[in-house]
Amino acid sequence: MKKSTILYLALLWVYLGSFPVSAYAQMVKGEIVCDDGPLPGVTIHIQALQQGTVTDLNGMFSLQLKETGEYDVRISYIGYQEISRSVRITSGINDLGTIFLEPDELLLGEVVISGTMAPSQRKAYDIKKASIAMMDIVASDAVGKLPDRNAAEAVQRI
Repeated sequence: MKKSTILYLALLWVYLGSFPVSAYAQMVKGEIVCDDGPLPGVTIHIQALQQGTVTDLNGMFSLQLKETGEYDVRISYIGYQEISRSVRITSGINDLGTIFLEPDELLLGEVVISGTMAPSQRKAYDIKKASIAMMDIVASDAVGKLPDRNAAEAVQRI
């Protein structure tokens, strides 16, 4: 085969698009910030396309899309008000700019942590805290839960 024929076939192959190219021709990008600066981990989601992303440590995001059109972009982060914006996606880069999130005081209330402790273990901790000497105390029911075979091994563990 002649070199000119090979060159012609290679050019025809490129022209017809046989080389793999990205199907994503549109990109949405922007930055999410609050009063304290950039917000990492903010969720950006386009429900109609079932696509989404999260912001990086600098509050920046970019999302590559297959389709153009008008879509609702939902931006959400725990403790902040959710934002929904209608965005027209065109081919190329669509920059949403800097988006400011407001804290949502009603979203988070108080956090209550509660736990239980066996009464004998609680009593052992109280004795240890009240002691002026350095000591370690283990309740009898806690010794029973240790994987030791006898009392000598349990004492060594303490």
